[in-house]
Amino acid sequence: METTFDQGDDSPKDPRMDYLFELLKAAAADSEAEGLLGGAETPFPFEYPTKEEILAPWEPVNATPVDARGVRTRTLEVADELVNGDRNVQYGDPRADFARTAELFTTYFKGIIEREQGQIIIRPHDVAVFMVLLKVSRLAWTPGKADSWVDIAGYAACGADCAEATYGLTGWPK
Repeated sequence: METTFDQGDDSPKDPRMDYLFELLKAAAADSEAEGLLGGAETPFPFEYPTKEEILAPWEPVNATPVDARGVRTRTLEVADELVNGDRNVQYGDPRADFARTAELFTTYFKGIIEREQGQIIIRPHDVAVFMVLLKVSRLAWTPGKADSWVDIAGYAACGADCAEATYGLTGWPK
């Protein structure tokens, strides 16, 4: 049985499709050799997926070409405006903010090394803690910024979810 896959010249090219098609052909050849395909005597008849079925999960969300340079330039312009303006005012000089954050991270890392018996293993809940520590450092400069307090609560909730999945949570307040 010869099967071909024609993605078409006007279709977006996805290199995964060539690989998937080769896997399907190999599986079909193996199954056919073992008598597993087609016919009423086969308890599990196999139907080849259509081109549309194979392509469906990978159809591009936005087929319109994007001017990457324009997006990159705009991103850099906005970042420049923020780090040299609003964020600098909100969180203070980045060197001081990052120095405070580094001290907090260092202290937390020491706990990780102790917990992991000399190894540095960053677990998902640790990422949430790092984000909380970043916000704590920023609050040292702007304690009245509600967004940082809200972010801390959000990171804490997500961190608890991660810790629950890894360790289980105990000691809930009554």
